[in-house]
Amino acid sequence: MSFLPYQAEKKNKEMQELNRFLHYYSRFKNHGHSHKLEEPLMKKAPSKMKKLACHTAQTSEGQYNDRSHYGNYQTMSCYQVTCHSILPNLCGVLFSQIRDVLFQILSAVFQIQNAIFQMKKALSQIRSTLFQIRSALKNATFQIKSSVFQVRSALSKYRMLLSK
Repeated sequence: MSFLPYQAEKKNKEMQELNRFLHYYSRFKNHGHSHKLEEPLMKKAPSKMKKLACHTAQTSEGQYNDRSHYGNYQTMSCYQVTCHSILPNLCGVLFSQIRDVLFQILSAVFQIQNAIFQMKKALSQIRSTLFQIRSALKNATFQIKSSVFQVRSALSKYRMLLSK
């Protein structure tokens, strides 16, 4: 698997998820705005409908009925239902993105832990090597001191022989 196609695939998937999120978010916001805009109109609607019914009382359609007002309230409740039905999809997109970010964080933590373990292992090997070098230096120092002592001893015996 080549690295570039994998990256392109990953970017494409991220763009699709972002577009899906933006779609649901814009629908959620639009229905919320519609509800807020129509709510004040719904409070004024009954009195306006009664006035209109009084003015057109001469015709057969001039009677005010509560059914038309009830239909307006149904429309408002539909906005609320639609707005709230979008929330699970919106949250699902957000949670999947959060899950992906958490997975990336955990992956990075595991990589860091692995790197720390490798560093501990390398430091242990370096420490072991340093102890071996220290031991070798001690032995070499002891041998050099012993050799120096033997040379001095031999020189002092030789001087004594020469002085006799």
